[in-house]
Amino acid sequence: MTACFECICASFTDALVAASHHVDCGKDLALHNPRSLTGAVTEDLKASATTRAHHHAQKPPRATTGVCRHDENFPARLARDPDAPPVIWLFGNHESLRDVDALAGFAIIGPRNATDAHRAIASSALSSLSKAPTMLTTTLRLGIDSAAAKSATSTNFKVLAIAAGAPSLAYPRSQERLHHSIAAKHAVISVTPPGAPPPLSTAHAENRLQLRLIKALLTIDVPEHPPTGSRLAFTLAAAANRQIAPTRLSLRWAPPPDDLTRCHTNHSGP
Repeated sequence: MTACFECICASFTDALVAASHHVDCGKDLALHNPRSLTGAVTEDLKASATTRAHHHAQKPPRATTGVCRHDENFPARLARDPDAPPVIWLFGNHESLRDVDALAGFAIIGPRNATDAHRAIASSALSSLSKAPTMLTTTLRLGIDSAAAKSATSTNFKVLAIAAGAPSLAYPRSQERLHHSIAAKHAVISVTPPGAPPPLSTAHAENRLQLRLIKALLTIDVPEHPPTGSRLAFTLAAAANRQIAPTRLSLRWAPPPDDLTRCHTNHSGP
């Protein structure tokens, strides 16, 4: 698995733009490459990206692998998307990238202050899908996202974590143990190359990749206000025409469980 120099340059360019520009996540640009932002790519930024790419080529990090769209291991689902990231940076098991095309990806999002009821819903959803050819795609955000990831890693569930910064760096730091646990058994991926500065909007960096890898999004009490990472994921998922299954206090999946476009909800509570 390797990334070509041209794609590495493009990846560093995207990362430098994301580190210096806020993206208006209410617009379609939120799903596009940062390079598409008008006036964002200056000559100085191009030069910096090229220098970083040369440094990376000379001393590639041991823990992280870059897979570009010209590599046969690059997920076909992403290769067909002209706005997909030029490189997927991976920390962990390389087989997880093959699972992206082989399995139906889904995500579970919800409030940061997750209650026992919220966690029970997530656990119920995972149990329903445990024997189906599915994969949980998670951002490891505090709250229901990381709670679902912890539940999934305690079983034989396939998990793919998405990092905002370089994939070997846990964010938030409080999730470091979970981060490395997923990398040891599955994989953590990112659009941000190692050595690049973190993006100004971590939620945008995560969601931009996550929504390209899933077929369905289960939402658990996603708050309307204030703006959160889960609210952004919900908004972008709707824009990307992903199947959205909102629920309050209970959830059921209609058979067959491997077809995530058939998920239904059963509402209860206030």
